[in-house]
Amino acid sequence: KMGLAGDTLLVFSSDHGDMLGSHRFALKQMPFRESVGIPLLMRLPGRIPAGTVSDALFAPIDVMPTLLGLCGLECPKVDGLDMSQAALGVRHDQREAMLLMKPGMPWGIAYAANCVTPWRGVKTKTHTYARLNDRGPWILFDDANDPAQMNNLVRDPACAELAKRLDAVTTKLLAEANDPDD
Repeated sequence: KMGLAGDTLLVFSSDHGDMLGSHRFALKQMPFRESVGIPLLMRLPGRIPAGTVSDALFAPIDVMPTLLGLCGLECPKVDGLDMSQAALGVRHDQREAMLLMKPGMPWGIAYAANCVTPWRGVKTKTHTYARLNDRGPWILFDDANDPAQMNNLVRDPACAELAKRLDAVTTKLLAEANDPDD
């Protein structure tokens, strides 16, 4: 009624998912697609082309800088990235990997349900890697060829170099986030 639809940024998103029994796990705080995936839909007539889809790695910390960027507003220094170029369909390569983590205490509800201690890992456009804080490498999935994440490659000798590289990327991102990983 007010005629604002043509000049309004509309965003639809939600919290991350729940395992709901997938991979025999329950609740949240797991590095699997079912748990870490977050839907994000944006509409801004005249700026975001209809039907634009991006495979950019977008983290929750990117929401504020991206929305400000889409609105042409300056963003203060924050940890997130302005991913407005991905939303506009221009650039989809803003980051190589996105940090994933379960920093919680090992006696919380997710631990009681799944018996998985705290972990850290990364998601790239093609792979998911995670290590248990107290036991080392845990999972490595080729998400491009195994989107259901059914074949854990973390102990596959053919993937040893990839696992080592993703572990180093995890360590680098943890240092940048000032996370002691302990």
